[in-house]
Amino acid sequence: MSSLNLFPQDNIIKISPMVFTKGQILEVHYERNLLWGFTAGAGISTIFSPSMNPPLEYIPENFNLGIAIDPEIRYYFRRKNSSNNVSMDGFFIGFYNSTRISSYTSYNDFENPNNTFLNKINENISINGFQLGYEKVLWKNYIIDIYTGFGKSKNDYLFTNTVTKQSKQTSTELGNFRFNFSIGYSF
Repeated sequence: MSSLNLFPQDNIIKISPMVFTKGQILEVHYERNLLWGFTAGAGISTIFSPSMNPPLEYIPENFNLGIAIDPEIRYYFRRKNSSNNVSMDGFFIGFYNSTRISSYTSYNDFENPNNTFLNKINENISINGFQLGYEKVLWKNYIIDIYTGFGKSKNDYLFTNTVTKQSKQTSTELGNFRFNFSIGYSF
């Protein structure tokens, strides 16, 4: 009697090469099959430059490496493909979060724009949104994952004057559009 494999190819390791457009180095992503077409995943990447929308009066200098962590939950409409028995294959919808933490310095004084004191800027960005996409097994266990989505971005900045030790915090909320692709291997 053969055993029934309810969760064929439960895991996928992926890389997203286009994250450099967000100031990040190659993102490594892991996705795990759960139950009934649902999957959970998380990606991690190193940030090498500040976001594209820091406050204009603070021109980034001496950027410190940051980190981006991107968890997500997906639901696949086609849970089982009769030809290759893959459960993470086809169209999906999902919810995603992207948290990016970084810091840099700037030589503008937030208290007096005529002075040029060194400021440390901590940047925390949190994006929550919905996505839809298509993941396909191309050859053997190699996959391609194409997705797009929209969400809301909350950008928090903490400015600290290194001379006076005074600080100021600002926040902005923006709409966020997401489009990317990943390539990976399922096992």
